[in-house]
Amino acid sequence: MFFFSKLCLLIVMLTGGCAGSTSGGIKIARFILLFKMVNQIIKEKLNPNHVVHLSYDTNEQLDVVIYRTSRFFFLYIFLALLGALIFTVDGLPIMDAIVLGISAIGNAGIAFGAANDFSQLHDLTKIICCILMVVGRLEIFLFLVMLKPSFWQKGASW
Repeated sequence: MFFFSKLCLLIVMLTGGCAGSTSGGIKIARFILLFKMVNQIIKEKLNPNHVVHLSYDTNEQLDVVIYRTSRFFFLYIFLALLGALIFTVDGLPIMDAIVLGISAIGNAGIAFGAANDFSQLHDLTKIICCILMVVGRLEIFLFLVMLKPSFWQKGASW
């Protein structure tokens, strides 16, 4: 029972909120698009000559939107797991590190086990958590754009 409640909290941390919400997480609209994309791929594999269109909210979605959503999802998971890898090197158990990584990038504010009390964590873990929190709050691609020197040039045409 205790494991099930942790799993439910982990799913809520990943989901975040609805589209347009300022909460962290991947957002429900992106999950729906990803599930529909997987369903579309399965249908295309079962019927190679059949053209399958993906629609969401009665609007036909372009492949660019699906591509961007899947890039965001995999980059989000990659950064959370990269943070978890650094947390395990710093001494946290693997499950606590994964939950802390997802919690930090999703700005959920909760974690389990050894990561429950942030005051007991090492400085490296706190710094990585802060970076993941900023990346998660600003959205990943906006943060990456801000790292480009051309973004900060005066008179840039962005």
